Amino acid sequence: MYKSRTHLRLLKEWQPVDAVIQRLEGTGFDLVHRINMDYRTTIDFLLALIDHYSVDLSCFIIGDQRITPKLDDVARITGFPIDVLPVLGRDYKANECPDVCNELLLSPELLHPKKRCDVILRKLLPFKNILPVLVGAGLDPYVRAYVLYVIGCFLTPPRGHSSVPCMYLSLLRDVDAIRNYAWGAALLCQLHHSMAEFKRAMIDGKNPQVMSFCAPFLTVFFYEHIPIIPCTLYDVDIYKENFEERELFSIFPLMMGWSHAVERKSKNSYIKKKREEFDVMLTNENIVWQPYARLPDNFLPHYLVG
Repeated sequence: MYKSRTHLRLLKEWQPVDAVIQRLEGTGFDLVHRINMDYRTTIDFLLALIDHYSVDLSCFIIGDQRITPKLDDVARITGFPIDVLPVLGRDYKANECPDVCNELLLSPELLHPKKRCDVILRKLLPFKNILPVLVGAGLDPYVRAYVLYVIGCFLTPPRGHSSVPCMYLSLLRDVDAIRNYAWGAALLCQLHHSMAEFKRAMIDGKNPQVMSFCAPFLTVFFYEHIPIIPCTLYDVDIYKENFEERELFSIFPLMMGWSHAVERKSKNSYIKKKREEFDVMLTNENIVWQPYARLPDNFLPHYLVG
């Protein structure tokens, strides 16, 4: 059974309080809670996309055209920064991790019993219960825990579903500096790395099962560029003038509008398609090369405008 390691339903368990959202303003992490966590990711669609992915060219081949998500797509769809410092965490040694967790997350008990350099995602959940009196530096461990949780569930989900590497904590020490890292670039890097890894395993006949990338981002990218797909699956046509929810698709970040519209439509009109049926839609003629032309000039907030 194929699985995507993007855990929107796990994210649904943690709705951050206003104080945390305010501390994370301008980081992209402050926007994640606005996504509809019931958003449907179609595994057969992801498998069809992997069939069209070229490991050598790091892009998708649709017909005779090359198409691939770029940093600008990440910014518009997710709201994560793309053009600041690289996300290069420190690889802590196993004997260092308890002290790091104790300092930055107030407890060494969050570590995986076998993977001593990983934090167990579910052990971060108690941090969602914040005392109202906490302000300033007292709030920092709760902010770090939420960011780490989003990284493991959504941004760069690891192949193992239950934990997230401690290395990210080195980037979260200064909570006010979280906005200085290109988390969107990390998302894109993980996408291509995981796509290539999965495709190579398929070519080698290893029958891989887990896709460890931000699947909601990739699906929205292709919904934007090949609109016949959401139109066929969910009866969502963003180019139809009298489409009742058209305004949702001009709200920043684009993933928010798509997640809410698709989920509402899927309850009533979702049409399940097999993997092979998506090939009929993945053609040159169906590609829209400039889908963002409909967006206003001030669509991106200031922190994403270079």
